[in-house]
Amino acid sequence: MTMEPTIRSKAATARNLLLVAVSTALTLASVEFLMRLTLDPSDLYSSFHNRPDLNQWRNEVQFWERYHDAPSADFGSYDPLLGWDNLSGGDRIRGGFEELETTGLRILAVGDSFVWGNEVAADETFSSVLNARFSDLQVLNMGVPGYGIDQAYLKYLHYGSPLAPDVILFGVYVSDYERASVAFSTYSKPRFKAIGDQFVLENQPVAAPGLELDRIGAALEGRWYLVEFIHNAWRRLATGADQDRRFFDQTDRIIAHILGSLQRSLSPDQKLLVVHIPRGESFTEAEPFFDEMHRSLLAIYASLGLDYIDLFQAYRVRLSAAEAAARYYVQRPSGSVGHLSAAGHARVAELIAEHLGIEAR
Repeated sequence: MTMEPTIRSKAATARNLLLVAVSTALTLASVEFLMRLTLDPSDLYSSFHNRPDLNQWRNEVQFWERYHDAPSADFGSYDPLLGWDNLSGGDRIRGGFEELETTGLRILAVGDSFVWGNEVAADETFSSVLNARFSDLQVLNMGVPGYGIDQAYLKYLHYGSPLAPDVILFGVYVSDYERASVAFSTYSKPRFKAIGDQFVLENQPVAAPGLELDRIGAALEGRWYLVEFIHNAWRRLATGADQDRRFFDQTDRIIAHILGSLQRSLSPDQKLLVVHIPRGESFTEAEPFFDEMHRSLLAIYASLGLDYIDLFQAYRVRLSAAEAAARYYVQRPSGSVGHLSAAGHARVAELIAEHLGIEAR
């Protein structure tokens, strides 16, 4: 007589547990569906600056999102040595050149999109302004959008060095520091890695875009957005000052190795001049992580004894910080701050000429 209620009680408990399990599963499935409906996979991996592995994975996923459904995408810039390059003219120089001048000063500019001249006309870049306003020199623009410090160095080593420039202008945008810590930024790229006291160049040759899309797509298969979200939330909670310090210590070593190698590769009659380019936002707001990269780069230049122009200081000689940002950076309609403006490039050209003692025409 006492067993029947007990059996009914156990059955009711089992039904309740089953209902809870089904309800939980349906809730999780609904959350997963909504996340897939409203989020791109790369959204799950934002804000991991001090974790190169996760930052790199986000970059890879963004590339996959952009191109996996674009079978006719043009990857004409793909380069197995550098990852990508300006290849349209065949000479890897913006605007090309008819012939190398045999007299006067030959200047070669390397770096990323700030050197290349995104968001300004071809004749408004500081390389073009130098060519137009100052006599007895030839400036060749080897900047490439998206490059890290490592790629700019490798491009100079393989394609700039044979041109025997008298001056190498090495443009370093603050975010180039972070790019040197990963093997995938805009696209797959070579990377220097510190192993003990040695530095090894990895990911060269760089895999072709089709192979990279297949690799990333395979790695994404079977991943649950909700699981990744929870995992990454835990990673952010567990990430602190120790991870920051480890990131900066490791990246400082790599960048010091790259710039030191460039410096040692030059002959006694060649000059290296670093043009240090801050983020436009840093003039008007505190950006702790980017500000630390800025300080790290300045410390590296000083430790190597490099000659450099710090635009964060130079732009504010006659202007307030807000005025410098408004004048020398592109102010986009969206409210974001872009690349150097035409006035910003013109001022860089003046500063370089003053630094090198070049007289105007």
